[in-house]
Amino acid sequence: MQYGNNAFEYLKTGGIIALFSWISFFPQPIQDKYNIILSILLLSACFIFRRKPHFMSVGLNLPMCIFIIAMCISILFSLDKYIAFKAYLNLVIPLILINFFIISVFNEEKSMSLLAKTITICGILVASMGILESMFRFNPIYEYFISNPYYERFIKSSLVISQTRYAPGFVPGVIRVSSSTQYNPTILAAYLLGCLPFNFFVRSDSRRIFRFLGNLGLILGTLVITINVSRSVFLGLAFMVISYFFLLKKYREILAFLCFLIIFVTVCTYLPHPFDRYGFIRKGKIGENIQLTQRLVRVTMTKHMVIDHPFAGLGLQNFRIRFCEYLHDDCSKVPDEYRVADNMYLTILSETGAIGFIGFLILIICSFKNAYRHLKTLKISSYIRKYILMVLLAFIGLLVSMSGFELLYWHSLCLFFFIIVSILNVNYISFSES
Repeated sequence: MQYGNNAFEYLKTGGIIALFSWISFFPQPIQDKYNIILSILLLSACFIFRRKPHFMSVGLNLPMCIFIIAMCISILFSLDKYIAFKAYLNLVIPLILINFFIISVFNEEKSMSLLAKTITICGILVASMGILESMFRFNPIYEYFISNPYYERFIKSSLVISQTRYAPGFVPGVIRVSSSTQYNPTILAAYLLGCLPFNFFVRSDSRRIFRFLGNLGLILGTLVITINVSRSVFLGLAFMVISYFFLLKKYREILAFLCFLIIFVTVCTYLPHPFDRYGFIRKGKIGENIQLTQRLVRVTMTKHMVIDHPFAGLGLQNFRIRFCEYLHDDCSKVPDEYRVADNMYLTILSETGAIGFIGFLILIICSFKNAYRHLKTLKISSYIRKYILMVLLAFIGLLVSMSGFELLYWHSLCLFFFIIVSILNVNYISFSES
């Protein structure tokens, strides 16, 4: 009997490590090609770890069901129903399986600690690879195995800057971590942003090695996020810190941090590119004006899409397909990778209409409500309460950061986000009393 319990624990440990290793170390094209394998493994894990025979009868709460149904409606009215249906499955299947997986394994503090430590170690490795890639302008994954346009733009083009005054897609002076295993620089920064609260949680561990790893993860993650100059992710980091002080009622610290932010932004305004991207937008900054204009164009396009398709939207992943229809300019000048809303909220609003957008908001609001209920109910010194606080901070950071990219269309971040949502929606009050 003892041997069976040990085997069960080993399987659970392996499942948690394998899941986040998949998120951390397998780039987007690999995940896109082999996501069926992950689905099969998660489904198998749910049956193995769930001791009740009919686990499918519980787990999905009402907000998740509303979100799943709301996303489905847009498929019926999409121009390309195949792409919309595929995008829908890529959203819904991970949400369902991740949710059941989290419910199955999160039945003790040991599982919570294991996930936090796994995230910390994976984050350290990914951040370290990103720093090395930035230093040596080389990533063997994208050099030899996987084609990556972002790698070509941010790394390889910089190698010829000393030989030519202009390299296509390269801005002189850019020092930027490319993508490590996350395929895209912004996705790398957002991934590490989600890791930071777990790093902070692990640094409070009683064992010295984990305190060291927690601190190392915080330092490396913050460094890569800063060097990566993704403003939406940096804004997510700022909101994460402010939320932490607010939830702990440390209002003086909030004021001090806001003063630091003002000083930091002011200084960055006068620094060389790319760090001036953190500064105030000033007239005469051509690059900044172009970026601002592009985002305003996407907002205008979304407005017209919503007017034409107010309830069900264009259909998931159909923004790109109908981009040229709503762009009042020469569409041939816009590369395919830029034919996006560059904002998850605009994407959901334009592609799923009011129905899908409301369903998404219900999921977010109810996750916040459930987390706040636990923070108010559980004892301040409770291990679970401290854990929920850290997960909530990761949730806030990712919600803010997704205003600058399509988070749910990047497999690794989508899985990470659904892990966080599922953790926030577990009933810990009954768990802590048992």
